[in-house]
Formats: sequence, structure tokens, C-alpha cells
Amino acid sequence: MVSREALNNFLTRARGEADFSRIVLIAGDVAAARGPFKSTRNVAASGLLDAHSIASVSVAGHPEGIPISNYRMH
Repeated sequence: MVSREALNNFLTRARGEADFSRIVLIAGDVAAARGPFKSTRNVAASGLLDAHSIASVSVAGHPEGIPISNYRMH
């Protein structure tokens, strides 16, 4: 997410379109994060999930780690 406002807007729209209270956070594989969230932990600690009544947060990961992708979308 490029900003806190972008995450808030996404959650507002998603909660408006679907009735859910559980979410899975998955980190990207870019070398440098764009925006204020450097990790899924930062998203979880932002307070925005609580503000949108997200009751359960799961986090996906790779126990052996994952290399940063060199793939670039054009």
C-alpha cells in the first residue's frame, strides 16, 4: 500500500462490498516497500484493521524465506 489513506480506502470499500471480519496479510517481494508499511506487521499494528472491525488476522509466509523477485511489470 502506497499510503495509510490507500489502505483505509481499500478496507472501507472491501468492508462495504463484503461482510467479513477475517483477513490474511501477505507481504510482497519487492526490494523496497513503497509507502509507510514496510512489513505485514506494520499493517497489523497500524490500527486500521481494528478500525474496520477486522477480528482475526492471519499471516502467510515462507519458512525458508523467499528471494526478492527481479520481475518487473511493464
